[in-house]
Amino acid sequence: MPKAICAISLCNVLRWEWLVWRVLQQMVLCAMPWTSIVVEPSISPSIHSPLSAFVPCYPPDLAQTFHLPDGLSALGHLQFNGADYRTNATFQHAQGQISARAYVNTDTERYDAEVNVRNFPLHHFIKEQPLTPFTGSFGVHGQGFTPLAVRSNLQATADIRSFRYDRYPLDGIRLKGSLRGTHALVDFSANNPLIEGRGSIDAQLHRRYAATVDVQLDKLDLHRLTGMADTLTFGGSFKGNLEATSDMKHLMAKGSMRHLRLIAPERAILARDIDFNFRSQPDTTTLQAYSGDMLLDFSARGGLEQIGKKGAELAKVAQAQLKHQHIDQIALRKHLPNMSLHMVGAHNNIISNLLRYLQYEVTSFKIHLDANAREGLNGSLAVGKLKHGALVIDTIHGKLEHVDDRLQFSAMVHNDKRKNPNPFTATLRSGLFGAWCESRSSFRRCYQQDRTPDWC
Repeated sequence: MPKAICAISLCNVLRWEWLVWRVLQQMVLCAMPWTSIVVEPSISPSIHSPLSAFVPCYPPDLAQTFHLPDGLSALGHLQFNGADYRTNATFQHAQGQISARAYVNTDTERYDAEVNVRNFPLHHFIKEQPLTPFTGSFGVHGQGFTPLAVRSNLQATADIRSFRYDRYPLDGIRLKGSLRGTHALVDFSANNPLIEGRGSIDAQLHRRYAATVDVQLDKLDLHRLTGMADTLTFGGSFKGNLEATSDMKHLMAKGSMRHLRLIAPERAILARDIDFNFRSQPDTTTLQAYSGDMLLDFSARGGLEQIGKKGAELAKVAQAQLKHQHIDQIALRKHLPNMSLHMVGAHNNIISNLLRYLQYEVTSFKIHLDANAREGLNGSLAVGKLKHGALVIDTIHGKLEHVDDRLQFSAMVHNDKRKNPNPFTATLRSGLFGAWCESRSSFRRCYQQDRTPDWC
């Protein structure tokens, strides 16, 4: 078979860019000092090139985070035969290597690609990020260039064998997904010092998205995740259903979280299960959650997008006022979302169990909070008997209210002499307005003539 060997200059490389573009699809090949290209009648150029002289063509904002280091080289082979396009390429840098192969047929719309990465130093390419060398593999094959078409199908895999971001180990993560028409399946698992678990997603991606999610979390190391001082792990499971319209204006999620647990070296706690139901549509967003004897009920006017915009506007105004050291309560009220939160519980729920883990005992609690642009922020708090070691408090009451241009908070802690060996009454009143904050507190412990405690 006749062959022609020619040296290609930087200017002549542009004549071959259309070939590479057909294979890589939408990736632009910049000027590159190729050493040689071998051309056969089927058009299959081989590329062997050091990329140290590569001239970046990415935009300036990307150049701030991405760097193309010296010493990067590539060895590749491109083959074109009618509607068939094949490529094999190897990239090497330092002790790392990326091997890739790809095939596509534009007539049958079949494609197949595989990438294997061994000890590749990503931190040499991404600036100022605490990344370790990456080892793993990725693969994709299927048919159909229109992903959600009835006859299209896709299979994809990902396997991260060795990788770490800062203190977070990410090795042992595996993903496997398939898409047939509008039916998607995803299986995933993780097994590393940070997280151990597995799960699956079964979804329909039509005009209205619907998915069933099943996750089993065996261990999440909160010490590694948050940097907290205590050694603490979390576990549990989640099963639920998610639905959404294509414009994401109507959302629904309901499900349950079971076998929730916190485990420390010397003690552990099993939190109560949680069942929840969440809905969001353009005019209303609601959430109901139940855990043992606890009920949480939240409602707000508007959808998630509108609530998010309100919150962003409120944060922006608050930051500007704090910068000028002047709080305008009336201006802040105008940006409050219209919402209501109510939560009530006793001694057997996820909150009381978590408090018990922290060595606090509570018999009951009640929280209510309302917010709107007309009346401002108003709420109340009531806590029954609270115990922490030798400390025993009978009742705690709190009240938050907007009065004109002032936000006021008042609280009272009271111990009954007939039930508590340490009877007292403590009060706190504080207010925030303009550039001022005021606070008043009192503590009274009265005695009878024989020096025994009396009513305060």
